[in-house]
Amino acid sequence: MTFYFTVVYGLHTVQDGKELWRNLRDIERIQQEPWLVMGDFNVILEVEDRVHGNVVQDHEIRDFREFVEDAGMTKLKAIGRSFTWTNSNVFSKIDRALVNGEWMNKMPHIQVHVLDSYFSDHSHLCVELERQQKATTRPFRFMNCLADDPNFGKIVTDNWQINTNAVYMKNVWFKLKQTSNERPECEGVF
Repeated sequence: MTFYFTVVYGLHTVQDGKELWRNLRDIERIQQEPWLVMGDFNVILEVEDRVHGNVVQDHEIRDFREFVEDAGMTKLKAIGRSFTWTNSNVFSKIDRALVNGEWMNKMPHIQVHVLDSYFSDHSHLCVELERQQKATTRPFRFMNCLADDPNFGKIVTDNWQINTNAVYMKNVWFKLKQTSNERPECEGVF
């Protein structure tokens, strides 16, 4: 199996991060194979990724979130510790593994293990490639409450008509991801 692996060490400021997102977008544009991007991004992706620190501001997460959405990347399923960095007061998830649609098509069973930090303020990330998971099928699930939203049809139609310039399953993956980002919430489902 061939795949591409990019190691990331993000700098500490929003401005420094802009160059990182630009470089990763350049790589993504030419990427046709499974791609794993992993490391210390030095920025959180979601508000829930930091506790006991300063209130998360939109400008802190905007560029990272836009990169993930624009590039059609998804978080590799993580098992283990919830937060990857701490100073014993603030807990953050700044180390992570992201993959593209091709990776999910060919290796959907791969997970990233978030290990204990031991002597570091960062948790170690480990991706096992050799252990083969037994193939299982997951049932398709559709929550009827989603279709009850008056905007549901328009959300699906609008996102499905987006020209992604992607091919085959990458195109489908991107459109599904865009649609799921705009899904209405179902009360009491989760």
